[in-house]
Amino acid sequence: MLLLNLGSLVLAMVALVHGQSMFHLTPNIAAVEQDIEAGQQLCSLADLQNAIGIPSPFSLQVKATSNQASNGLRRQKLSILYNGILVRIVKLQASIDENDCYTGAVSGYYPINFPVAFDTVSTRTDAELRSTIISYMNTNDVFPPFLPAVTDSLLENFHADKQIEIDVATGVPTLVYFFRGLVDVGDPTGAYIKYPRGLIKVSDLSTLKIELIVLKESNGGTKCPKAMGGNEKFPGNVYGPGSHRICLNAKKIGKMCEYRNDDVIIMTTDNSFDRDTAEVFSFKCSKGPQDEINGGFSPTSDAFYFSQVFKDVLNHWGGVSETRSEPLKLFVHFGDQYPNSFYDGKTLTFGDGSINTYPITVQEIIGHELGHSLTDDFGNLEVSVESIALNEAFSDICGKAISFFEGEETWTLGKRFPRVDTALRYLDNPPLDGLAIDKLSDFDPSKGVYSLMGIFLKFMYTLVTVEDMSFRNAFQAFVYANQIYWNEESSLVDGACGILRAASDLGLDTQAVRDAFSVVEIDLCFCDLNGTQDIITYQPGNNKVFRHPIVSESKNPTYVIRPTNGASVVQVKLNDGCAATIFSIVNGNKVYYNSNAVVFSLGSGDLVVGVTSDEEEPGSVELRFKFN
Repeated sequence: MLLLNLGSLVLAMVALVHGQSMFHLTPNIAAVEQDIEAGQQLCSLADLQNAIGIPSPFSLQVKATSNQASNGLRRQKLSILYNGILVRIVKLQASIDENDCYTGAVSGYYPINFPVAFDTVSTRTDAELRSTIISYMNTNDVFPPFLPAVTDSLLENFHADKQIEIDVATGVPTLVYFFRGLVDVGDPTGAYIKYPRGLIKVSDLSTLKIELIVLKESNGGTKCPKAMGGNEKFPGNVYGPGSHRICLNAKKIGKMCEYRNDDVIIMTTDNSFDRDTAEVFSFKCSKGPQDEINGGFSPTSDAFYFSQVFKDVLNHWGGVSETRSEPLKLFVHFGDQYPNSFYDGKTLTFGDGSINTYPITVQEIIGHELGHSLTDDFGNLEVSVESIALNEAFSDICGKAISFFEGEETWTLGKRFPRVDTALRYLDNPPLDGLAIDKLSDFDPSKGVYSLMGIFLKFMYTLVTVEDMSFRNAFQAFVYANQIYWNEESSLVDGACGILRAASDLGLDTQAVRDAFSVVEIDLCFCDLNGTQDIITYQPGNNKVFRHPIVSESKNPTYVIRPTNGASVVQVKLNDGCAATIFSIVNGNKVYYNSNAVVFSLGSGDLVVGVTSDEEEPGSVELRFKFN
C-alpha cells in the first residue's frame, strides 16, 4: 500500500535505543550458534535437531531455501513447531551442501522451558473467529458511520492458522489463531476496503494483536498488440511487433487478445468499485487495448509488462526463482477517480488516478505492490508496527529495482504519476516527502510508524552511492534477508541485522553495510556474524576470517586451531571493530594487547585462541587466521 493512515501509532523504541535483537533480553528464548563439521552426514531435519539439542515435542520445518551463497552452500530458514504447531517469530538459519546435508553454521533462536501442560489441543471454529473479527470492526468504528455494519457475508478471503505466539518481553507462549481476510463494503459513492489480519487468543477469543490496513477510503497462442505506455507527462514503452517495440505476448483466442499468462492475469473493473464484477481484460488483437484514460495511454499494457519485468528482476538480481500455484491477479481501471493502489493479501489493485494524478500503473508503483506480494509469500512482516515500516521500505526498494533494471537510475520514487513536479519518496533525502525521517533520533510518534521507512530508504541510497555497492547487490541482500532472516514481526534493528547477515552469506562487503546503517543511526555492533558463517576447511595458504564476533568482559569466544594437511605455522591478527579488545592463547597462557599480527608454530596439539574485551558493553571485532 502506498498511502496509509493508521492514526497515531506509538512505536516501542526498546530495541532501537539499545541496539539489540528483539530477543536479547527475552526469558526462555535460547540463541543458537553452532558449527556442523563437514562429514557428519546430517541429512535430515531430525538429524539437525538432534545435533543442536532441541528436544521433542519441538520439530523443524523448512520455510525457505536460498540460491547458492558465495561459499557454494545454500542457506535455509527453518521454522520451529511445537506438537506440530508453528511457533511464531523464532527461526533458525542453517546451510546445506550439494547433497542436501547440513554443514557449517547454524544460528537463530528457539524457545525453551515451555510450560509442561501447555495446551495445543484447544480449537475454535471459523464461525467463532469470524464473529470475533466482525465484532471488533463494528465496535471500533472501522468504517464511516453512514455505512451499514459489517456482516459475515462481507468478510472474504478468510483464512486462519493455529499458531503459538511468544511474548518478546516475558517469553510466555500463547496459543492463538493468525488470521487474515478482506472486507469490501461498497455503496453508490465508492468502495471502502480493509485488510484485517492479526492474532486471536484461543482461550477467550480476545484479540491479541490486530492491524486493520486501510486499503481504500474515498468517494491459445500469443500476439503482440500495438499500444503506447506511460502518460502525457512521461511517455513510456512502445508495445507491438517489430525490433523497436516490446512484444507483450498477449494470449490470443480467435480474434481476441487477453493480457494473461502463467504468472499474471490483468483484470478490469471498468471503473467500478466492485471487483466481484471484474473480467479478464480482453480486446480485438487487430485494434490493440485502446484503454487510454485520464492522460494514461494504456494502463493495462503497463501493468502486464512491468509485472513480468519484476519477475526478471527477482530471477536475475534478487536470486529468487518465483513460482506460483496460480497466476497473480492485477485489477486495473479500479473505481472512479481513485488515486491509489493496494495489495490485499491475494491480489493487486490499481486506480486510474484523479484530477491531480495520472493512472497509478507506473513501473515503481507496480514494483512496490509486487514487493508486498513477495513479502507475503515469504510469510514475513505481518502485524507489528516496526515490521510494517520495514515491509513498506522493502516494497519501495522493489519499485526502484524495476527502474534500475530498466536503466533509470534515479533516487526518487513515484515521480511518474503526479501531474505536478513532485515525487512520492526521496531516497536520497527522505524528509522531503514531509513524513519520512532519515535517522532514528528524528522519530516523532505523531508522524506515525510510516515515517520510519525513510531510515531504510536512506540506508539503501548510502550503501549504493557512498559505500559503492551496486544496486543489484544491495537489492539481493534485501531480498535474501527477507527470505532467510526476517520473521513475522522483525523489528527495525533485527531487519538491519538480517541485511548484514545476508550480505555476509552472499560474500558482499559487510563493513559497507555497517557503515551505511551507522549513517541512519542503527548500530550493528550487537549483530554477530560469526554464528552465521560456515566453517571452511583449513588449508595451507588459506585465510580464515571471523568477522565481527561479539566480545565483552562476559562474552569471550574461543577458536580451536587444529593443524591439518601439513599446516605448521598460523598467523593471527586482531582488528578492533566496535570494542577495545585483546586476544590470548588460552592453552599457552599468553595475552596480546595489540592488533599486530602474531605468528605461532603449531605442534601436534590444538592451539586455542580466545578473544576478550575490557568493555562491559558488547562490541564486535575481526579475527584473521592465516596458514603458511
